[in-house]
Amino acid sequence: MDEIRILLIEDDIVDRLAFKRHIEREKIPFRYDIADSVVCALALLRAENYDVIISDYNLGDGTALEVCEQVKGIPLIIITGAGNEEIAVRAMKAGAYDYLIKDSERNYLSMLPLTVQKAVDSNRAKKQRNMLLHAIMHTNDMVFVTDVNGIIQFANKAFCESYGYTGEEVVGLHEKAVCGEHSNGETIHRRKNGTEFYVSLSRSIVRDENDAVTAIVTVGRDITERKLSEEALRASEEQYRDFFNDDLAGAFTSTPDGRLLSCNPSFARIFGFESVEAALAYNLIALYPKSRQFTEVRDLLRVNMRLEHHELQLRRRDGSPVFVIQNVIGKYDDAGELAEIKGYVFDNTRHKLLEEQLRQAQKMESIGTLAGGIAHDFNNILAIIMGHAHILLKGDPELIRKANSVDTINRAVQRGTKLVKQILTFARRNETVFEPVDLNHVIQELQKMLGETFPKIIDFHLQLDPALPVTVADSNQVHQALLNLCVNARDAMPNGGTLGIETELVRGLFLRERYPEAHGHMYVCIRVSDSGTGMPPDVLNRMFEPFFTTKEIGKGTGLGLAVVYGVTRSHSGFVDVTSEPGKGTTFSLYFPVRHEEVEQEAKAERELTEHSSEGETILVVEDEQLLLDLVKGLLESKGYTVLSAIDGVEAIDIYSKNKDDIDLVLTDLGLPKIDGWEAFQRMKEINPDVKVVFASGYIDSTLRSNLLRAGAKDLVQKPYLPDEILNRVRELVGSEAESICN
Repeated sequence: MDEIRILLIEDDIVDRLAFKRHIEREKIPFRYDIADSVVCALALLRAENYDVIISDYNLGDGTALEVCEQVKGIPLIIITGAGNEEIAVRAMKAGAYDYLIKDSERNYLSMLPLTVQKAVDSNRAKKQRNMLLHAIMHTNDMVFVTDVNGIIQFANKAFCESYGYTGEEVVGLHEKAVCGEHSNGETIHRRKNGTEFYVSLSRSIVRDENDAVTAIVTVGRDITERKLSEEALRASEEQYRDFFNDDLAGAFTSTPDGRLLSCNPSFARIFGFESVEAALAYNLIALYPKSRQFTEVRDLLRVNMRLEHHELQLRRRDGSPVFVIQNVIGKYDDAGELAEIKGYVFDNTRHKLLEEQLRQAQKMESIGTLAGGIAHDFNNILAIIMGHAHILLKGDPELIRKANSVDTINRAVQRGTKLVKQILTFARRNETVFEPVDLNHVIQELQKMLGETFPKIIDFHLQLDPALPVTVADSNQVHQALLNLCVNARDAMPNGGTLGIETELVRGLFLRERYPEAHGHMYVCIRVSDSGTGMPPDVLNRMFEPFFTTKEIGKGTGLGLAVVYGVTRSHSGFVDVTSEPGKGTTFSLYFPVRHEEVEQEAKAERELTEHSSEGETILVVEDEQLLLDLVKGLLESKGYTVLSAIDGVEAIDIYSKNKDDIDLVLTDLGLPKIDGWEAFQRMKEINPDVKVVFASGYIDSTLRSNLLRAGAKDLVQKPYLPDEILNRVRELVGSEAESICN
């Protein structure tokens, strides 16, 4: 029995003691406060929560009715020595729960414990009913209440809308007349109009204080969509079972820890096994380049229940890479835990290699388009450098003029550096690097470059949204996609015309009408339009096909738009095209705005404040010796003690010997012998509180989440600025020192 909080308002000490004696005699668990006046009682009520109030009618500064007027929701029992019916009526009208007369100790004190218990039970039951009613009225589940005979007493809005009845039609009917024969569990019901739908039901029995059944509450959920999806999935699996067994795709079943339970001959062939039996002797984890990748896929499956068209790189039995697309379904036990993994893999290796060859070929084609303009601009830069260098070599005594010359040389070299970087971007195999990008700036730089190479009869028109947010993208790939569109626009206007580039911010809700998979909240739209020849419908239908081109032999490879499509999709974006013969063409590229990643990247740009070490020790793990020397010298210049290692094995050995002295570990993720992830796990075994910051040339969002979830303190993207490293160390080591001092 729960403890009862009582407020006793009584100015007679004898009556107080008598009350306490009778309450304790009944063994009711209680705790009570005493007030001897109305003012004192109201003050306690404002400060504390009580289950029941017992008050003498006449008090020194008023009556119990004044308390009753101020109290709502707490039962009040009034006790008085004057047996006046008029007072009793006034008390009950004011909201008192009961009224007892002090005619004798036997009459009122013997009745008081039972009256208190009933008042509390009644009030608590009322609160529970109100909470239940509120929950029923505001839930999306279908809820109806019947008496013990099955007659509906109440049905909420969701129930009426689902079954097609009004509230007035439902009340008073037998539940079988409304929703037919049913029981707990998943069953098929029929709406008023005759249509069937799947419902999952659960029932609860409501009992009174005597444990007698007073009502039955039934809660239902419409599971039609899930049921139809399950049936469609079963039908689809049956339909394609023979298809997959005919050596067209690799089918497999495994346990959550990767043990293969079954596979078909195609699975064995894709991964280089001599037979199905040989494949079943292997664990699925052995087909992943790193074990954590299998863990990431399994965690993704647990969250999404299934993976569709999931691309990843695995390895064959001989260690050679194989690119696959997999569809995976999880099977779950009664507790909701993943019990089995079923999947189908398609060998996508040839397509991936061809796609990479196409991208490389397109980069080289782009260099040919820009060669004349770059050579011209670069020769100008060299001339500037040579001229100002000559001024310095003459020994001109005018220091100001020399300073200006040096500054001009620096700016010219910076321009040259950008041009060289651009050439390398197009010429070499670059990994996708996502970073904060100002797309307006990318477009402005592109326009300047094209203005020097395109015919003067092409008129550029830019309309850029000044409020466009910084987004996360690979600026080189976006630059290449836009260049391809501009080159196509130029070729579509042999006699000149207008080439327009426009940017704006678009809501994902608008895009979802055309692209249901557009799950982002906001998208940056880049429109490239021309006033050229346009494209007929048959060309529009094939424009993104690799090698499809309408240009003469030798003037185009048919790769430009295929690259545009691939770049946009690799950014989780979309391409829209409108064109009409003789009226020009407009391409709209939509890139999602990823605010969270932008904020994380922007954090690295904060200015470093002056900071000196207080003797902290940092372990730096980096296999690139020049970079290791740079970081070590940088930290030591700020007063830190630096230990260094060039691989994971050496890092673990150093940490095990100096774990009590090392305040922070800064490690590369890709290390020889043992990678940074495995080294981190070994260090955690030595010291669960180890503080580690990872650095890597590329860290995707899934790996970032897994590292942070495993306990990593931070992740730094390469290439990084010296200030960024010092900021990370200062924040992590400095915050620990501050917490210890406090």
